[in-house]
Amino acid sequence: MITKFIVMPFRRPRKALIAAETREARNAAAAERLAGNMSDRFAGVAAYQMDIDENTGEMSNARLLARHGDIIDFLEDA
Repeated sequence: MITKFIVMPFRRPRKALIAAETREARNAAAAERLAGNMSDRFAGVAAYQMDIDENTGEMSNARLLARHGDIIDFLEDA
C-alpha cells in the first residue's frame, strides 16, 4: 500500500460540474496548499488522501483534506 495525495479541480462549462485534470502532491500539506492556489481558477477544487494497493489499484481509507468552492465529493457516494 502507498499513500497518495490527489488534487482534483472541477469546471462548470454549463450547469453540471465536471472533473478536470488531477494533480498529485507530495504530502497532505502540499495538497492542501495546491488546492488553495488553484481555487481561483476553477469552480471548485478538492484535495484527497488515499491508500492505494499498487498491485490491484484498489483504493481505501480515502478522506477529503481540503475543499474550495463547488466539488463532486466522491467519498459521499461511496
